[in-house]
Amino acid sequence: PLKGPRRYGNLACRDWHTKVDSTLSNLLEAVLPEEYHSSIVEINYYLGNSFGSSTRLDYGTGHELSFLAVVSAIDMLGLWTSEFTGKDLLLIFDTYYNLVRKLILTYTLEPAGSHGVWGLDDHFHIAYIFGSSEWSNDLKAPLTPRDITNKVLVHDYARANLYCQAIDFIYHVKTGPFSEHSSMLYDIAT
Repeated sequence: PLKGPRRYGNLACRDWHTKVDSTLSNLLEAVLPEEYHSSIVEINYYLGNSFGSSTRLDYGTGHELSFLAVVSAIDMLGLWTSEFTGKDLLLIFDTYYNLVRKLILTYTLEPAGSHGVWGLDDHFHIAYIFGSSEWSNDLKAPLTPRDITNKVLVHDYARANLYCQAIDFIYHVKTGPFSEHSSMLYDIAT
């Protein structure tokens, strides 16, 4: 990031996006079989948009949805083999979320289209769906919904669960009582 205090997005993020955008097509050509190269233009568009906006210097659920579109497109092309499992999908999203959280923190990206305290989350949505589904069939799930108000417990399980990761990130970027800065998530939990 460029030096100096900035409340709204660090302009160096635009350089990062330029570098990524300049390599995406070649990367996709290298990893996709040649018979699918006609899909590269569209996949490239969604993948490029999944890292936030270089213009507005923000990141939000629409960008997250773009990444889901990339994963879905690869599935629609039939490139996921029968060995591909739900755990593989969670690993892909875990890796993606780790990168995006690093981008948000490094370049102080603003939440895109945030509804503030009245929204579910400033940055993510799909993480809550996948994260809650990880324990949905587990009769001995280690946490109950109410436990997300326990910062220590959430942090302890953040490495193992996407829901806890998203909540842990909120604890990292926001201050004050959880019930005030994340009232929708608090209401769901209690």
